[in-house]
Amino acid sequence: MLNVVLPPLRDRRRRHPAPDRALPRAASADAREAARSECAAQLLAYAWPGNVRELENEVERLVVLAGDQPMIGVELLSPRIRQWAPADDAAHESRRARYRRLSKALERRMIGAAMRRHSGNKTRAAEDLKVSRRNLIRLVQKYQLE
Repeated sequence: MLNVVLPPLRDRRRRHPAPDRALPRAASADAREAARSECAAQLLAYAWPGNVRELENEVERLVVLAGDQPMIGVELLSPRIRQWAPADDAAHESRRARYRRLSKALERRMIGAAMRRHSGNKTRAAEDLKVSRRNLIRLVQKYQLE
């Protein structure tokens, strides 16, 4: 058995496809029209906790509600998406960036401390940190601890 792990859309903020390319081909013509409308910015700003399925459902809903209208307005968005504040999303991103920065700093300190405790012996430091020697060497190079 092979397990494939795909991060959710909210974690792939800059990499996830535009709403018009995330949908099945059957809905693609209507979906592209929806994505080009004035509500596209709000669709792209939303975190999509339900992933692609939630995105598909929202665009299908917009297409049905819009009927024959050439453009889909923001007023047709679901309330949870319409009320989503992109500023909240930016704050979430800054918390995530701060967490990454702090965790890297902690990792660097822990590796440095283990290397000092074992007088630079990578085998013993790796055993102490419960990582492979190869991984420790990679981390020492990454953090320039030699």
